[in-house]
Amino acid sequence: MAVEMRAVYVASDGTPFFSKEECDRHEKQAPYHVLANRTVEELLAARAGKNAALEKAIERLAYDIRKTRYAEGRLRRRREKNGTAKPGGAKSDSVKSSRRAAAPDPVADGD
Repeated sequence: MAVEMRAVYVASDGTPFFSKEECDRHEKQAPYHVLANRTVEELLAARAGKNAALEKAIERLAYDIRKTRYAEGRLRRRREKNGTAKPGGAKSDSVKSSRRAAAPDPVADGD
């Protein structure tokens, strides 16, 4: 009788593989398999945070789409009239509004 020890690579979804390359290939495609044949109710539940695996798969797909669009030149940052990049996101808006709030009122200084 012979005893063999083999390395088994297990993907995050529990699928076993005997080679690292096959496991990596499956890991890259796995998020898309989770999205197949989903109902609107399931997608809305993921959006509400009730299905973490589906939510993660949707975020991964959105990230991949955005990355591909940037690489192809189909998605670019919007530019202001002066040619600088337009800030985006809530963080930039909050920084802007805090700067406005900290600025002295020119009417109040004239009194």
